[in-house]
Amino acid sequence: MSEKSKFCFADISRHRALIMGFAALWIYYFHICPVGIFSFFPLDKIEWYIHQEGFCGVDIFLLLSSFGLYYSLSKKPVNNAKSYAGYLKSRFVRIFCVLIPITLVIGFVDNWTLREFCLKVTGIDMLARDMYSYLWFVPCILIFYILSPFYFAVFKRFKKKFAFTLGAVVIAVSLAFALKNVIRYDLYAIVTRVSVFLLGFYFGHCSYHDVKITAKHWIIALVSLTVGVTYSYLLCSYTVEAIIPANNALVNLLIAPPVVLILSKLFGFVCEYKALNPVKAFFAFFGAMSFEFYCTQEWMWEKVGALSLDVSRPRLAAQVTCFAGVVLFSYAAHLFSKLFLKRKTQSSK
Repeated sequence: MSEKSKFCFADISRHRALIMGFAALWIYYFHICPVGIFSFFPLDKIEWYIHQEGFCGVDIFLLLSSFGLYYSLSKKPVNNAKSYAGYLKSRFVRIFCVLIPITLVIGFVDNWTLREFCLKVTGIDMLARDMYSYLWFVPCILIFYILSPFYFAVFKRFKKKFAFTLGAVVIAVSLAFALKNVIRYDLYAIVTRVSVFLLGFYFGHCSYHDVKITAKHWIIALVSLTVGVTYSYLLCSYTVEAIIPANNALVNLLIAPPVVLILSKLFGFVCEYKALNPVKAFFAFFGAMSFEFYCTQEWMWEKVGALSLDVSRPRLAAQVTCFAGVVLFSYAAHLFSKLFLKRKTQSSK
């Protein structure tokens, strides 16, 4: 294999949108779709586990988010209050130009009060009362955005990036254990995701500096995936007891990174052949609006899911209706955000 054709961490950056599309669809499968396509062993067990583990798509999102942040912070450093304010403005605008219009539609249909809308769209309701009362991922990613420049400032000072990352991950995991019975159970949705977010910075560093993925990396990835999937399967099947709240999310630290590597390799193969362009376009479509797709799916299923309970209407009808509704709602929100950001960019010139 030539040096040029060697697989490297930068391939993750090249196929980031496609991986995001895969993660978005995996989360949708977890949230909305029933299991039962396969009824014979062992495919039934495999299908069940893939469905149960679907929330790992969120961990893939977070890893790729910090991956992208490494690039952003490397090219446009945050080194004073002014640059930090500009950084936050840019990140928050990208989130809220999607979140606000989607939440306005949801709030209007569900007859929310102005107070309910404000509490939910800002994430205050989730942090103060219940993370799962609306879109828990939003306050989670906003907190990570707020803290990321400070972590990056420390990260870049260490020569041995892997050793530093390993230490940071150990501290994050230890913190998750230390907070048991101290914080609300639902806040573990954030606590258990800190470690995978930190690991994304290391992946970003390796990509930015064009580090090659060697046999050693693949061995580590294979061991990590094997241990993670085994323990996760045992947790999902209640064979072992969770050590801390949301322990099944914490174990995705071992699953999400190797899955990202494998997907990057697979999508690299897809991109090599023109005959597979429809596959590339399919995942790219959902990757481009992955955040919008996430924000709308559970609410849409809440509205149309009742169809599956009506014996006169087949369950498939509800699934098709929901998927079509989510795609249309998400795409409309995506077009709105693109238009808003384009006009904002033009007005700032």
